[in-house]
Amino acid sequence: MALGAVLVDRARIINWQAASSVKVEGSTQFASVKSEWFKARLVLPAAEQDNTPGDAPLMRGIGKGRVRVIQGAQLLFAIKDAAGNPIEVHFDAKVEVDSKQLGRAVYRVMGEPEKLRKKRTVIG
Repeated sequence: MALGAVLVDRARIINWQAASSVKVEGSTQFASVKSEWFKARLVLPAAEQDNTPGDAPLMRGIGKGRVRVIQGAQLLFAIKDAAGNPIEVHFDAKVEVDSKQLGRAVYRVMGEPEKLRKKRTVIG
């Protein structure tokens, strides 16, 4: 099965960048910048996926100010987006994932991403 057939969700990277070069009261103003959507696949641990249909695990608490911590979630994505640009995810970024099965949520990256490899080449 090809990697493209497995990537059924979509994701985008959220980074903080300086909003302007002008400082306000001596400090630089930052704003979140979202990238374009790219194909991805969110994989949760087995214990998190045991939910009844319609009870999306990532949607509970949205809008109520609560943060839900999910240990060990993995995100698979190709090394290039639809336009052919490389997708760069760094350890300090946040990733917003939109999944038909699991809902929409924002995840914080907890380490430097690793490339999934075959014996000699990178998959994707």
